Amino acid sequence: MNLSNRLLKGSVMSTISLVIQVAVSFLITPVLVRSLGERSYGMWILVMAQIGYYTVFDFGISSSVGRFVSRGAGRKDDGEINRIVNTSLGLYVVVGAACLLLTCLLAFGAGWFVKDPREIESVRGCILIIGSLVSFGFPIRVFQGVLKGLLRYDLSVAAGLAKLAFVNLAIWFMLRDRGILFLAGITAIGGMIESALLVIFAFRAAPALRLSPGGYHKAGVREILGYSWRSFVVTLMQQIRFKIDSLVVAGLLAVNLVTHYSIGARFMEYFVEIVGNVAGGQLMSVFSQYEGRGDHELIRERFVGATRFSAILSVFVGASLAFYGQAFIERWMGPHFRDSYQVLLILVGPFTLALSQSPSIGLLYGISKHHYIAWTTCGSALVNLVLSLVLAKVWGMYGVAMGTAVELFLSHLLIYPLLVCRAIDLPLARYYIRGLGVPIFASLAVLAAWFLAVSRFLQPEYLRIGLLGIAQVIIFTPVVFFLVLKDDERRLLLQALRRAPPAS
Repeated sequence: MNLSNRLLKGSVMSTISLVIQVAVSFLITPVLVRSLGERSYGMWILVMAQIGYYTVFDFGISSSVGRFVSRGAGRKDDGEINRIVNTSLGLYVVVGAACLLLTCLLAFGAGWFVKDPREIESVRGCILIIGSLVSFGFPIRVFQGVLKGLLRYDLSVAAGLAKLAFVNLAIWFMLRDRGILFLAGITAIGGMIESALLVIFAFRAAPALRLSPGGYHKAGVREILGYSWRSFVVTLMQQIRFKIDSLVVAGLLAVNLVTHYSIGARFMEYFVEIVGNVAGGQLMSVFSQYEGRGDHELIRERFVGATRFSAILSVFVGASLAFYGQAFIERWMGPHFRDSYQVLLILVGPFTLALSQSPSIGLLYGISKHHYIAWTTCGSALVNLVLSLVLAKVWGMYGVAMGTAVELFLSHLLIYPLLVCRAIDLPLARYYIRGLGVPIFASLAVLAAWFLAVSRFLQPEYLRIGLLGIAQVIIFTPVVFFLVLKDDERRLLLQALRRAPPAS
């Protein structure tokens, strides 16, 4: 399977997976809120947020595995792949052990952030179960990195779908009033299923892969960490930037507001995943291969083209969230969650601008210039946190959202374009006008006309929202294909579609 076909197949499978995840989440979330109650659901969100900070202990190793496995595959060097895998596995064993110790400490101190004695044991049990799952899952990231480096996203997606099916079927048929401890248990079992499949699929994708203590190399440690420390800084700052909002809401406002805030913010999480899967998630390996060939003009050309596609997709999704969001949330969660739509509305514009530029992340990682991202994210995270804390005292949870929105808008309007254009010697005007400006404003014009025409038909009904959305896709797709995309972009897209094998 050639590079373009792997990219297309991975994007299709990732998109299908995401659609399923979103649909299942919309079905399951009301069940969880009703079964657990708003307070217990808010506590579950807080526990998951705390354990979510464990991702910083990845130290960027997973991105290193993907980067160097991809390079090894390009060189057809199985020995290099085995060295990277075994060395990374040794590093991850140490990280997992440290996280397991941290889990025990967090569980012991559960009373520090849960005051009701009746809730402490449940929260402590959740921390132990989910924390242990994540700790033992660190070594599994090596095998996920192998699949990423070989562009076998389809296999990684299959493992994730197996976990999704198990966990959500168990919630639907078994949760009822069993509480967050039971929810943690079935989540852990689903995670173990996914881990086992990732290991099996990695060996299937890389038949020459061998695990051996002798495969650990100190020189490989220096190479991996030399690349990964910058990824670690980015991950750490991204946690502060986007994951701390729930803690700010809980600490300064009220725990029950975490549920309302999380409903609006969840749409942004799906927004990020949609654009990442379709328009940016696999580009790191592609740009890395182009750099290896020394074809810098092709890097610039493909980067601008990817940015145009990302901008069109981001505007389509972002504008749709703004238009359909209120009606959907009212039908989905009930009229008393209308404040969640206000959170969505504050965030969606800046997220649209940021995600339009998502190919820049894959580019900078792929050419080992992600130190630009690391230092910029540090400043962005600090600004985000300070603004959220200050504005929360004025406008409540809306102020928390505004802190994130203002920072995103400023950083992606001014800072990121300057850095990425400097990294590849791309004229700034070419990026702003051809890469961002034309596709964004052209897409907005088409969508604005559609929304104006159908606004009187929009009601909080699933069927009506769905039919309007389908009609929007049918109208928008050919208009963009023929009027917004350039001739060479249409040709490349059609060639990839013709050559793509059926998904398996």
